[in-house]
Amino acid sequence: MHVLRLRSLDGRPTMLERLTFTEEVGRHLFEVDLNTVSITEFLDSRGYGYTDIDHEIDAKAADGLDARLLEIEEGSPVLRLRRVTRDNDGRVFEVSDDRYRSDIVRFTVSASGRSQRGSHYVRPIAF
Repeated sequence: MHVLRLRSLDGRPTMLERLTFTEEVGRHLFEVDLNTVSITEFLDSRGYGYTDIDHEIDAKAADGLDARLLEIEEGSPVLRLRRVTRDNDGRVFEVSDDRYRSDIVRFTVSASGRSQRGSHYVRPIAF
């Protein structure tokens, strides 16, 4: 299941969420109005807790959809947060690709240097 949501701060379009869920998990989202609930909290209440999450943050040029919905020029820099979410059994059930207006949002990250699986958080970029 795919979800596309535009998020605003003080009436300004700020973030464009592109969420993809497995069918098993995504079908539960038809039960609620996604504009009025936290998807994370709702899925947790259905037994799909966010146990292991990998985040990757980079910058990219806004594509046509980003530009139109975020009200910026196409090609403008946006911050992209890509997320892969796993359940208690290590199965991926959500992947997201969120775009943030770089003139509004800033990320601050603190980490221990190693993930729960023992691997380093800092990895080379694959080309």
